[in-house]
Amino acid sequence: MSALIVASALIGACSREPVVEDNAQPFSVVGVQLGMAKDSAIEAIGFSFCDNEAPDRAKCFFEDSERDLRFFGRHIDLATAELRDPYTTITRISFNYDGDRPNPYAIEDDWGLDGRCLNEWDLDRIVDKSGSSDLAAVARQLREWGAAPTTGDFVCVSTEGEFVEISDFGVDQGNVEMFYINDTLFRLFGYVFEAREASEAAKREQNEQIFGEPES
Repeated sequence: MSALIVASALIGACSREPVVEDNAQPFSVVGVQLGMAKDSAIEAIGFSFCDNEAPDRAKCFFEDSERDLRFFGRHIDLATAELRDPYTTITRISFNYDGDRPNPYAIEDDWGLDGRCLNEWDLDRIVDKSGSSDLAAVARQLREWGAAPTTGDFVCVSTEGEFVEISDFGVDQGNVEMFYINDTLFRLFGYVFEAREASEAAKREQNEQIFGEPES
């Protein structure tokens, strides 16, 4: 696990809070990563308290007193980790952020998710370029199940089924959710990413035929 980046930041006119930020690992915040062992998460950030939301599910709040927790430069609050029975690993991470939406290209690049992130416009373009009624049905299903990005939002899916959704819900505010998607959703997103890659490969081939070299 990478070391936390801790620095001093001026908060307000008279008070200072240490800044805690670590996004080096994919699907992580302040050193807490999806799938991480509970004990490692406690070591990384600590939990202020945990609450049983259901017989098989607990939610633990990140310890943030006198610390400025950040995600790609944005201050975050109400950060929680969900653990399911037997409560040994992190199965979901949720938090709100202040400021404008984190740069999706930075997240895609830093987390090695090239070609596996989408906003609403991306999804529509992929479907339109494919001309496939089957892919249009896939997109409709993703939207009906609430998994597709909506206006101003974007999502990323890893090859292991890890999922992050970053949503704006107000002026200079938003929410981030990280969790594992089920096999059905994973397959549906896979169809979309395969169609995107096929379209981009066809474009590269066309450029080679026209210009004699691949598009840079």
